[in-house]
Amino acid sequence: MRLNDLEYSVSYLLILVSNSLLSTLILQDMCLHTPMHFSIRVLSMLDMCFTTTAVPQMLVQVLSKRRAISFARCVAQMYIFLLFGIAESWLFSIMSVDRYLAICHPLRYKVVMSRCVFLLTVGICAAYGMVGGLSDTFFAMRLPYCGPNEIDHYFCEVPVVLKLSCADTSLNDLVDFVTGFNITVVPLSLVVTVYANIFATIMKICSAQGRIKAFSTCASHITVVTMFAIPCIILYMSLGSDFLSKQWQENVPFL
Repeated sequence: MRLNDLEYSVSYLLILVSNSLLSTLILQDMCLHTPMHFSIRVLSMLDMCFTTTAVPQMLVQVLSKRRAISFARCVAQMYIFLLFGIAESWLFSIMSVDRYLAICHPLRYKVVMSRCVFLLTVGICAAYGMVGGLSDTFFAMRLPYCGPNEIDHYFCEVPVVLKLSCADTSLNDLVDFVTGFNITVVPLSLVVTVYANIFATIMKICSAQGRIKAFSTCASHITVVTMFAIPCIILYMSLGSDFLSKQWQENVPFL
């Protein structure tokens, strides 16, 4: 096993272990049974599923000589990746609204952000991921693929699979752009708008200690959103699929 392969394996194990421990801690501690901590638990589970969609297959391809994936598994991988990615993106928006209610309307927080409301919003995120992933995958799979069936990527992602098609992909490019817009720009705009109101409210707090405490509850969420949104914008909105396919040098055929 090469050093890079070992690093990938260790990173994947760390993701699984850390998110599993966090999810278990929130589940076991009754003091953490709040909408904010439940949203963190859902985010941890989504992160594990999102990573597991691509990394294990990538490690198998790196370590084995036969780097191939069946067409059915390629379609499934594409859909599941989009499903969890879209759901996770919109969950960030839900978490920002939760922080807005907790900081700007603390007296109404428990009434507005009840358990039922939170479960409903998580269900909407999941439904949005299912519909968005299905539409993008459907438009990709309706095209004819003439070969060679090789993709410049470690897993089946829509932009790199479209390069194998021998038909016009302009409609698919539009669908990909709309999907990328809904994954990044719309949720990110909502997060920015919400946090602008949060910061305006925080600045009205007279106590410096109170302002620091309020900022600290938002810092981790802002960091995670930034780390998620910026790569998505670069990969899907700015530089397009040509940039994406050049990031990997290994060719993975699908059958």
